[in-house]
Amino acid sequence: MIIYYEMSDNKDDVITKPKCRGRPKVIKTEEEIQEQKRKQKERHNEYHRNYYKQRSLIDPEYKERYRQQLNERTKRYYHRTKDKNKEEKEELIQKAKLYDELVAKLN
Repeated sequence: MIIYYEMSDNKDDVITKPKCRGRPKVIKTEEEIQEQKRKQKERHNEYHRNYYKQRSLIDPEYKERYRQQLNERTKRYYHRTKDKNKEEKEELIQKAKLYDELVAKLN
């Protein structure tokens, strides 16, 4: 904070407050800040959710291109995770067999 000094008639230094410039800053609580961030994120997400719908109504080429890109993306993801999914499936089958054996022994 900058302190300004003024000379008065009796030659004493008088401290004056600086003039405020612009809009006064609003002091917000932590909850209000979190609420504002949440609303901003919702508006951002809403825009991206509706963009495809609005654009596809206007432009059928965009719709077709977007669908192709989405299909290619899902195929790439499938091929990337194919081995991992197969291992997880085998583990689940083994665990299910062990569980069935335990149940059979208890009965």
